[in-house]
Amino acid sequence: MERSRTEWLRSLGFEQDVLKQEPGIIFVVRNIQVDYLRPARFNDDLAVHTKPVKLRSASMVIDHEVRRQDVSGCSKLLARGNAKLACLDVTSFKPVAVPVNILEAVARVS
Repeated sequence: MERSRTEWLRSLGFEQDVLKQEPGIIFVVRNIQVDYLRPARFNDDLAVHTKPVKLRSASMVIDHEVRRQDVSGCSKLLARGNAKLACLDVTSFKPVAVPVNILEAVARVS
């Protein structure tokens, strides 16, 4: 789920290492809840679906679903969870507003 959030931001045009430099922000997990429904096994090909569900000025909530496609082509839900992310200043680690261009990009895919 952690990697999926990085890839999701990347798909919106935002690289986390670049955000750290300019505008000087990082996203941190403030809270996470996960329901494990079925086991995944080593070398399973998993897909993680990432969807923003709540946007606030300095935070957002992201829902996740972890799925595995079986040999018949059916997608099996293995886990679901949500993460509350806080936007922090990289130097002070204090909450700051999510940049408008990020909020706008996230709102377009919500």
